[in-house]
Amino acid sequence: MTMELEQEAWRALALARVFMHDAPPLVEVDDLAAMVDCPRADLEPVLAHLEEQRLVLIQLRPGRVMGSAFVTQDGLSRWVQQQLAAAQEPLPGFRALAARIERCLQRTPFWSTEVLAAELNVAVSPLTAQLRVMEAAGTLKTNKQGGGVILSVTPPA
Repeated sequence: MTMELEQEAWRALALARVFMHDAPPLVEVDDLAAMVDCPRADLEPVLAHLEEQRLVLIQLRPGRVMGSAFVTQDGLSRWVQQQLAAAQEPLPGFRALAARIERCLQRTPFWSTEVLAAELNVAVSPLTAQLRVMEAAGTLKTNKQGGGVILSVTPPA
């Protein structure tokens, strides 16, 4: 098990959760193996290790075969913190958009997602992903409805 493979798998699952408004955050193990370009047999111990650390959850199929995996909220938060600590952007343009969002929250402490998207002149989907990452970083709070749809944004509590 390589640390690089672990980081790639964790990143892929974290991004699946960040974009859960566009596609389910659950990733089939076979699909994940294709995404990180490795055999399933090499990926399974990596996923088991990530699950031991409570970064991902694995759903088993009959016969205790790994079926799908998804990153936990703690796993997402830790991934985001790791990216930011390494001076990497979790999403393209993350820091610049985060600064713009934070300025909006300083002016007005409550924004619906659609109004904020219009104010920033960005599409709702990438904004929603950005808000999920910022919430995982602890820089704002989102108010959600079922299915993880972000309805509004406020400064952190």
